[in-house]
Amino acid sequence: MISNPQDILYFFIILFIFVVAFAHAGYLAFSTDVEDFRSISISVITLFNALVGSLDYEGITESSRLYGPLYFLVFQSMMILILVNVFLAIMNDAYR
Repeated sequence: MISNPQDILYFFIILFIFVVAFAHAGYLAFSTDVEDFRSISISVITLFNALVGSLDYEGITESSRLYGPLYFLVFQSMMILILVNVFLAIMNDAYR
């Protein structure tokens, strides 16, 4: 049983804040060129899909040669290296 269920709630709140922030940034940078960022709500859905590995890297790099790869690398590093590790730490702490 999870010792503190509030930790998971806080994690999902932080995850949602990060995804919405990246969705706004993606919308502002790529909305005119990339179909997956044509609105903020579709950008949020696109970024949740990107968590499982289906982000249109070619589209965002064609849209912006500098910001596209930077956006991709920062998003992937924030989500994979930081947030997933925090989630695993919460789950590991629950099973001690």
